[in-house]
Amino acid sequence: MESIDDGFGKPLTQIKCLPSDLTIEKKAAKEVTKLLEKHENAAVSRYLKKYLEDWRQQKVCIAIYGDKDHGKSTLINTLRGTNSIYSVSSSCTSPMPYVYPYNSNVQFWELPPIAKEGRYKREKYMKEINAERYDMILILTANTFRMTSSCWLAKQFESMDKSVIYVRTKTDEGIDQDSITHPHTFNLPKTLQRIRKTTNDSLRDSAIETKFLYLIGAAKPHDLDFPDLVNSIVDQLPAEKKDAFTLSMIPVNSAVIAKKWEILNSRIWVLSCASAASGQPLKNCESKAEIDLMLEEIRFYRKQLGPQEDAIRKVRDEDKNLLGGLDKVRYTREGIEALIKQAEIDQDADQFVVSMKIVALRWWMSHLQVGISFSSSAGVLRYLLHNLQIIGLKFLKIQENEKIEKAKRREKAREMVNRTKSSILKDSHSTRLDSRLKEIRSSRLSSSDSVSSSRQSTKSTKSSSRDAKSSRLSRDPSEKKKLERLERRKKKEITVESETKEDSGQGSCPGSSGDEAKARKSKSTKTKKVKKEKTPEEIAAKEARKLAKKKAKALEKKKSEKNEEVKVFRITKVINKDHLKDAAKDDSVVSDKLTTIREEPRLYSIKQ
Repeated sequence: MESIDDGFGKPLTQIKCLPSDLTIEKKAAKEVTKLLEKHENAAVSRYLKKYLEDWRQQKVCIAIYGDKDHGKSTLINTLRGTNSIYSVSSSCTSPMPYVYPYNSNVQFWELPPIAKEGRYKREKYMKEINAERYDMILILTANTFRMTSSCWLAKQFESMDKSVIYVRTKTDEGIDQDSITHPHTFNLPKTLQRIRKTTNDSLRDSAIETKFLYLIGAAKPHDLDFPDLVNSIVDQLPAEKKDAFTLSMIPVNSAVIAKKWEILNSRIWVLSCASAASGQPLKNCESKAEIDLMLEEIRFYRKQLGPQEDAIRKVRDEDKNLLGGLDKVRYTREGIEALIKQAEIDQDADQFVVSMKIVALRWWMSHLQVGISFSSSAGVLRYLLHNLQIIGLKFLKIQENEKIEKAKRREKAREMVNRTKSSILKDSHSTRLDSRLKEIRSSRLSSSDSVSSSRQSTKSTKSSSRDAKSSRLSRDPSEKKKLERLERRKKKEITVESETKEDSGQGSCPGSSGDEAKARKSKSTKTKKVKKEKTPEEIAAKEARKLAKKKAKALEKKKSEKNEEVKVFRITKVINKDHLKDAAKDDSVVSDKLTTIREEPRLYSIKQ
């Protein structure tokens, strides 16, 4: 199994403790022993309460300055362990406080940008933001510290003996971009070294030398320099405010848990003194203990380090052996009494008293014979604190793995959605084409069916009309005669039309058809329609031309006409054989008889 204790050791199996495992302040130890020697238990309880709860009264203010979209809100969300900040696109216009959820005295202040004119120009800026109330400032940038306003503000805080920490945000995005642009030559350490060098160079250009420069991804508290940033914030705070800031933080990474463990470990000796001095004797035990005080402190451990019931359940599902005996611990009076009995068995109280280096405490334990009570209480608290700290670290690891798995599942889901979208588009396109083809085919089939049905209907109508005619003819002979007459007339009309077509040259000739004739007719009608309307002057001129043409034709007709006189003899009497016989006898008689024939000249005009 992978080790996740980050140097804190393995889970404890025995309930025992040595003085070297405790962090004891000499000044506080001397004050407590003086009160204990005088048997002033009320004063001791007041001192312990002040010592354990004084951190809640300390006020911590940390300023954060940076340009718009440089990760200020994301960093504050991560440090507070919440997502309650409403991130806006524009920068803030006045100092905005963000309070810790478990302690309202710990606040992050987002500072407005320095302006050229107005309320927040350089001459008035430090006074307007009330710079004296801040314990330190974090100056953020997403690229380099090229902004003169950021460097100017850092120098102002340094002149006031305020701590300044420089943070380069969105480093993870820069790494991802570098891996995409240079996939074959990408090297993470070299990329980080290059980013660190460019940011340091930008600070040196503004005459700033610092050791407190951290490269982070504001939303990733486990990666890059984020744990070092947390340690630096705690270390740079004033001594009286370190506990307040550390115990107010949510355990977002291993560095926070480590700092919390240090503070909680330094409280064990105080609680052991109070438990040994004012505790009640336990059944079947030599030691005395203040069980309620110890239970309250153990609940505080679980709240600070994160191993609540859901965390313990997940760790148990992940690795049952990691919990050891802690899985059987009951956080009740009976459970704590059982742990104290086990501590008396596992621990040597005399050895604990002898190894105590602080003389005042050693004298007090040996003189009042409370060494076994002190050592058993310290052993139980140390055992629970150490194992709960390891469960908290394991729980953080499980949460981180769950986030990674969720991100992978989201990526897979997005890929699946994109694939399904593309397939759906292809299917829809193909279905549209198929439906279109089907529509075209169905329309063609319907048109053919309609044509065939129309033909059939015409045939049926013709046949029905014929049947009707035949039925009528069979009924009335007069109607039969009428029909015969009509048929004859139609035949005559057809023959007349064909003759007229032949005379006019519109008959059927090779290379001509009815369609061509129709086209000619349509063209002629179109040309007629296209003709413009004539003005009255044009109409009068046209009529004058027509009259002139008529007169010219009439003159030509008169010239061409030639009247010829023709003598026509009209025989009014027929010559018979008798006349011929008589003529042979006598020519004179013939000439006399021929005079009976009258000549009647008439004129006839012959047109040549």
